[in-house]
Amino acid sequence: MQPPGNCDPYEQKKMQEEVDGWCKGKQTPTSCKGIKSPSIRSAIAEVNRQCGIARDKINKQCFAGGDLTHRNQAIDAWKKYSECME
Repeated sequence: MQPPGNCDPYEQKKMQEEVDGWCKGKQTPTSCKGIKSPSIRSAIAEVNRQCGIARDKINKQCFAGGDLTHRNQAIDAWKKYSECME
């Protein structure tokens, strides 16, 4: 399904900006591997959580759940979140 999918163009653009901001535009690393500091792990976890939320939202609202690639990107964000919370 091509953008904007089932959303109006403005709505889809705003959601895509949210994905870009949380998932692509951050200087924060997305992996907690090798990081021991609880505060840094928590900050990285929050970036991944917000990325997962943003990806899930656009996938579900605009793209009937999203294609395999985009679903896997959301799953990856949630996995990284979970790793940081361990």
